[in-house]
Amino acid sequence: MAKDISNMTFAERMVAITRELNSPAGVSRADETLKALVHEYLAVLGVREQEAARQGITSHCAPGPIAHAAEVVKQ
Repeated sequence: MAKDISNMTFAERMVAITRELNSPAGVSRADETLKALVHEYLAVLGVREQEAARQGITSHCAPGPIAHAAEVVKQ
């Protein structure tokens, strides 16, 4: 059974994706990886926002390229 993508290191994720480059399964694996990364980003962002609110910090985290992907996943 394949290891869950969310329990892999960056290097393991890259190997899992590139192992299947000549197959539609490679695209599927890349999509699965991107979705897991967006969910991790949203979890970290949520923790950051909660802590910033507790500390009275009003500056916002700079929206990186993943911000758009996060909006797509939320839909």
